[in-house]
Amino acid sequence: MASLIASGSLPPQFQVPGSEAEGVVELLGQLPVAVQETAKWLYSDSLRAVWIFFIPLAGVAFLASLFMKNLSLDKVLNSKQAFEEAPRQRPQESSV
Repeated sequence: MASLIASGSLPPQFQVPGSEAEGVVELLGQLPVAVQETAKWLYSDSLRAVWIFFIPLAGVAFLASLFMKNLSLDKVLNSKQAFEEAPRQRPQESSV
């Protein structure tokens, strides 16, 4: 894409920063076929990079979870930190 922008073959409305890239999705159909193929390749390559990063991370997290202590979450909390109970108001009855 950088070479297409540098050569001027990419229309100016498609030269947007990455933070605004989602706004030009509707315009992708107006690009020449060769530019569409480049955009699709860049999109799939970026997704591949995300998967390559997160799949091993998920595996490490899974292995770490196997060594974690089994703690129950249904026990009463005995701590100095607690919520202050506000007096509950009774709902008013409707006269319908």
